[in-house]
Amino acid sequence: MIEMNEEKWNDIKMKVGLWFENHESWEDEHVELLSVNNLILAGDTKPNKRGALYSAIRTCFSDIDDKPFTTGKKSLMPLEVQAFRDGQLKLIQEALMGVYINCEAMQLFLVKHKRSGGGGFQTPKEFAMSIVDSTRLRMNTAYNAHVRNDKDADYTWDGTNHGLKCHIMSNQITPTFLR
Repeated sequence: MIEMNEEKWNDIKMKVGLWFENHESWEDEHVELLSVNNLILAGDTKPNKRGALYSAIRTCFSDIDDKPFTTGKKSLMPLEVQAFRDGQLKLIQEALMGVYINCEAMQLFLVKHKRSGGGGFQTPKEFAMSIVDSTRLRMNTAYNAHVRNDKDADYTWDGTNHGLKCHIMSNQITPTFLR
């Protein structure tokens, strides 16, 4: 049985709540999540059942790519920023999948990097995730650079909808047509 103190339970509730806030169309896409709010309410009223209820909540999210629960090293990024990042990445993924489906030239000429095995993408999702995964890493690195106030970083991100800020000097040249 998972030991569940009040702080950990509140952390779980916050992660789930932020995930729902940043995935407005979740009801259309993930019917398996309809019971999550009731599981949380049950945990609020029956603290001794929280471990089992948390397992049930994780099971509900098990097939979702950007689930609010992670394993491994804990991020220093606040939960609100993580949820915002993941919501934005989901929007990017959906847009990229749509473009890939509707553009035969992309299907014919965009290929995987040789470190990823080369060749064409088998599905629109595989194409989209190749970009989303690298974007997630870039956002994480940029956020960490922002927190550290790293003046040498290529990009920084303050965790808001202002986007990544580029610090690469060659990008700072004013184009001729703007002079």
